[in-house]
Amino acid sequence: MSAQYSSEAGGSEGVNSQPSRLRQVVVTKDDRVFVLLTTRELAPIPSRAIVDPSQSTSMRFPVDPTPFLERCWSINSIPYQAFVPVDTYAACSCCLLRCLNYTHASVPIESKGDRWYLRQDVFRDWKDLETVVLQLREVSRSATTDLRLGRALFSWPELSRYGYGRSHVDHLKLTAMLMCSREAFMLVLAEVAYNAVHQTDFWDEVVSSHFDAHVAGSNNFNVQGLQHVGLFVDVEDCDFTDVFEHMINAGIPLWLAWGSIQAWASATVGLLKYVPTGDELWQALCHPVEGQAAMRSTKRVPLGLRALPDGSIFDPSPPQPDP
Repeated sequence: MSAQYSSEAGGSEGVNSQPSRLRQVVVTKDDRVFVLLTTRELAPIPSRAIVDPSQSTSMRFPVDPTPFLERCWSINSIPYQAFVPVDTYAACSCCLLRCLNYTHASVPIESKGDRWYLRQDVFRDWKDLETVVLQLREVSRSATTDLRLGRALFSWPELSRYGYGRSHVDHLKLTAMLMCSREAFMLVLAEVAYNAVHQTDFWDEVVSSHFDAHVAGSNNFNVQGLQHVGLFVDVEDCDFTDVFEHMINAGIPLWLAWGSIQAWASATVGLLKYVPTGDELWQALCHPVEGQAAMRSTKRVPLGLRALPDGSIFDPSPPQPDP
C-alpha cells in the first residue's frame, strides 16, 4: 500500500470507523495532487477522457458502451458511471440479473435457416429485464428531478437498440451485439442506483409502491455492499459537486484531481470542503507515490439488485429477423 496521509470523519480509524468517510491526500512523483474519498489507494490514472455523449450529435447513440464501464475521468452528463460495479459476473447470480450471466463464449444463440438469434428463452428474459429496469429508471428519476434542471444529463438508450432482439447471418457479429446489449444493461442499472441514493427509503417506498411483487425483495439491495469503479474528477471541470456527499455516503470511490503543486486548481464554493489542507499536503509531500497509467479492465459486473422472481413476468413477442 502506498504511503499517504489519511483522515476520517469523526475520528481515527477503529473498529467502528466507517470506510465511506475515508479521506486520503496523495502527491505523485510528478507533483500531481489528488484527494481520495472512500478509498485508501490511488488507482491507476486514466490517460484520457471519454467523449461526452450529450455533447456530440454522433454520440447520441453510443454504439459501444464498453468504454463507459471503465474507471475514467468524470463526464458531467453521466455521473452515474461511478456506480458501475468492478467485479465481473459475481452479482449476476442474483435473481434479477441471472439472465445476463454470460460471456462471449457462453451466450446462448441458435440458428434458424441461415440466420443466428439469441436463444428464445433468454431473449424473453432480457426483454422482461429491459421492461423492468427502464420502468424502474423512470420512477427513480423523481429523486433527481431538481438535479437535472439546467443540466444535460444523458440517460442511456433503450437496451433493445443494441440488437439483442435482432438476427445476423454471422454468429460472431450477433454475439458482439449481444454483449454490447449486456453492457448497456449495466449502465442503465448504474443510473438507477445513482438516482436511488438521492432518495431516502427509495427501495422500501418508491419501488414497492410502483412495482409490488415484480420487484419483491428489492429492499435487500445494498449499494454499499458492492465495489464500484468510481470516478476520477477534474475539479475545475466538474459540475456535479453537489452530489458528492450522496456518492460518499454510498461508498463510491472518488479521486479528485487538484492539479499540481506548481499549478493549483481553483475551487468553487461546493468544493471548499475537499481542498487539501496545508497539513495534508505536507504529509503527502513527504511520501510521494507513483502515478500509474490505467490498464484496461477485463471484468465487469452488473448491479446486484435482488428483485425478479423466477420465471418471466411479461410476455414479449419473439425476436424478428432484420429486413
